[in-house]
Amino acid sequence: MIASGLICSSAVASGVALNEIIKVLNGVKCVDAYKNNCFNLSIPLLMNYEPAECKRVMSKEYDNIFMCPTKANPEGHTIWDRIVLKGRMKIKEVIEYFRNNYDAELSMISYGTVFLYNTFNNKQSMSNIIE
Repeated sequence: MIASGLICSSAVASGVALNEIIKVLNGVKCVDAYKNNCFNLSIPLLMNYEPAECKRVMSKEYDNIFMCPTKANPEGHTIWDRIVLKGRMKIKEVIEYFRNNYDAELSMISYGTVFLYNTFNNKQSMSNIIE
């Protein structure tokens, strides 16, 4: 009984995933054409969800969540956007790069799960790391 259930669920998952892969290979650009699928064969239930476009971050005179004005830098970026730094840089150089190019004051630099720099620590202990 368990083996047949595994085979059926694997077949459904493979078919649904392959359907979405074919859309990507055919170059479908419209987000509405793609579906996120959830299935439960014990009920039987198959649900399709349409993904939403990624929200763009915009400056606001007053943000209800932060309860203050907010500034997007750069205007209209998304959570998926990345800034790629080329070459080797010291932490001090990274801080200066963001200050000069984005008019931004960094409060934290992390790599994976490790904090390399943060302003929450003692400023004196951070000055040793920066230099």
